[in-house]
Amino acid sequence: IINLNSIGPYGEKILNKRKTIIVDLMDLPTCSHAFKLTEVDYHALKKADAVFAWSKAIEIYLRRLGIKTFYLPYGLDLELFDPIKIGSKIFFENYPQAEGKIVIGYSGGMWFRNGKDVLGVEKILKAYKIIEETYKDDVMLVIQTSDKVLEIANKLKIKNYIYVKPTKWNDPLRQSLLHSIDIFVALATRYPPVYLAERSTYFQAMSRGKPIVVERTPGSAGLFRDGETALMARLDDVNDLAAKIALL
Repeated sequence: IINLNSIGPYGEKILNKRKTIIVDLMDLPTCSHAFKLTEVDYHALKKADAVFAWSKAIEIYLRRLGIKTFYLPYGLDLELFDPIKIGSKIFFENYPQAEGKIVIGYSGGMWFRNGKDVLGVEKILKAYKIIEETYKDDVMLVIQTSDKVLEIANKLKIKNYIYVKPTKWNDPLRQSLLHSIDIFVALATRYPPVYLAERSTYFQAMSRGKPIVVERTPGSAGLFRDGETALMARLDDVNDLAAKIALL
């Protein structure tokens, strides 16, 4: 039996001890900000015969708790998602104002908890504002996420930006958008499910074959090599994020 959550093994082991229980664990959604599992999750995961963690950081964390855990990276199926194959034509046909610019961008969600976006999307706008003040009309911000980001862009008085409405994750327009972005900015926060995760957005950004600036967390550090597969900025340091973008 394969469980996609941490609670299932507890009941299933009680009902039938002969079953082999495998947990497929993308992140730790119930982990507290003190990085402690709930008691129910801890005992449930201990009951499992094995846990497949989608990040090295989660594997290390759970192994330290005595939970039998193996690293299973998320990866990406290039038959379903290949921005290089799609190319830039679709994006520039829809947004010709981006042509000839250095395109800095982000495509992904905004994830709200208690009214706060725990993915930290606001930081790319603040960093871009610094970049725009130096490079003026040579740069363009392209951002595809919740329309809540528009209020932030207007508040910061950002001049050169394109907002793209969310689409299906592998929509041709989104893949073309990703291919057209010269510098992709991958964000994070200290919210445990984000802080420890190797997010699917990271793999999608890597599939572009172009530069990435990523905030350093245990999750991102398990996937990227600083200066080789990405430039890593200090977490929650907007000035460092802008400096890494400017370097590229």
